[in-house]
Amino acid sequence: MTRLAEIQARIGAMDDLRDVVGAMRSLAGIRMLEAQRALSGVRCHADAIAGAIADTLPLLPEPERRRTDAEARRILVLCMAEHGFVGGFNERLIEEIERDARADDMLFVLGSRGAASLLERGRRLAWTHPMATRGRAAAAAVQPLSAELYRRIGRG
Repeated sequence: MTRLAEIQARIGAMDDLRDVVGAMRSLAGIRMLEAQRALSGVRCHADAIAGAIADTLPLLPEPERRRTDAEARRILVLCMAEHGFVGGFNERLIEEIERDARADDMLFVLGSRGAASLLERGRRLAWTHPMATRGRAAAAAVQPLSAELYRRIGRG
């Protein structure tokens, strides 16, 4: 192959790559608009849930003995990436966990990619589930998390 033919082939490959990147940007823009449109509804729902919890807490009986912060076992819920191309998002969360998590903390992870990263670093995970990749799928991702949290809380 001549040098000119090589250069033309590379230019063609770069054009193809530019088309792929353009398509990825378009999809990301669409997903961002979907998320922005859903945000006000999500905030309204979160406010309603927070209000319901605040109204319900005084109705619960006092526990016989409160644990101190040092005695309390925590469940840390991490919402991490399901797929790649998220920059340092997972890494920043992992750094926080490595700095602040206690040995007896249980890690609940939404996001297969993030869970894999934690396992690679030797972290034990108490529960994992795939993260929603679209706004519409958020409820389906959170339902198993809620069920597992309630099950564990019910067992103490």
